[in-house]
Amino acid sequence: MKPIYFDTASTLAMRPEAISLYGEIAGQFFANPSSSHLLGSKAKAVLEQARETVAAVLGANPSQVIFNSGATESANTFIASAPREAAVVVSQIEHHCVLDPAMKSNAILVNAQRDGRVDLEHVKGIFKDRRGDIGMVFLMAVNNETGVIQPIDYVATLIKKYSPSAKLVVDAVQAANWLELKGLLHLVDGAFLAAHKFGGPKGFGILLKRGDGWLKPLLQGGGQEFDLRSGTQDPAAAAAAALALVMAQSEIGDHNKKATQMREVIVSQLDEVKGDIIFSSGGPDTVPGILSMIVPGANSEELLFLLDEEGLCASAGSACASGALEPSHVLVAMGYTKDEARCSLRLSFSGQEGEDAARAAGIILADVIKRLVKR
Repeated sequence: MKPIYFDTASTLAMRPEAISLYGEIAGQFFANPSSSHLLGSKAKAVLEQARETVAAVLGANPSQVIFNSGATESANTFIASAPREAAVVVSQIEHHCVLDPAMKSNAILVNAQRDGRVDLEHVKGIFKDRRGDIGMVFLMAVNNETGVIQPIDYVATLIKKYSPSAKLVVDAVQAANWLELKGLLHLVDGAFLAAHKFGGPKGFGILLKRGDGWLKPLLQGGGQEFDLRSGTQDPAAAAAAALALVMAQSEIGDHNKKATQMREVIVSQLDEVKGDIIFSSGGPDTVPGILSMIVPGANSEELLFLLDEEGLCASAGSACASGALEPSHVLVAMGYTKDEARCSLRLSFSGQEGEDAARAAGIILADVIKRLVKR
């Protein structure tokens, strides 16, 4: 039996169209785009065409788009660019690529609510108290563990009112398949994406920065990417990522509709064990393709092992921390106990898997839960 892959929040398969384009460009435009000869110029043209495509999707100018290795590099670059004397405001439910470097700086943590959204009264209080003392504010557009959508525009208006010199940086990694990026990011100063989340190549990132003079390079060297990210550029990866991003954004409506139907099918299959499940996401401000739950008394490792044996590939919280024994920091920040957070499970899907796969996943999950609870 072919495994049912319900871990798309971790990574999507690279799109066939992106694979084909990558192979074509890697073979034909292989020269270093920084070289001054003809082949280098052709490679440069491919790279800049990809940049223009990405910029159009993000509602930005090409000069505001930086290509790098991924979200972790982008987050670290932004945090390293924050003024040393100013505070960095981050929510407790951010990804570790933001939280970990932020905690080594002058960080202020924002509380989360039980529904998975940031506590806006706490945010407002911080802005009022600190005002001009805030350098950057980080906020996740879509949480990778719960799928909860954060109020980006509202936070942007609070910053403009109370701390206009602060830069708002958005983690848009999970948003590309579900939300229109141009509208989502129109008020932000910075943002970042990872291509493998929307069917592009792994190890390729997109950083958006608006305004000059505030972003500092994390990597020094040849001065590529407008002197903001040194290192030899990969035109093939850029073109493949740009194509995948355009395709993902064009499929948003279809993905949301189909994923909503799949979610309903999965939940219906869990009716028999609904008393043994706590759904930790699913409100109106949640993308339909991430289904987060807690199964009290059944630890995540055991759940994942048994599901994997039955052919269902799922995740417990963030895939980046799936090997760790620590409970989900996101669920703990939302008010769940550490014991409850150690019993978390995440099913994530694009909507293209179909209702038959959703039904099969629900049946497998219900059976595993019944076995664990009966034990």
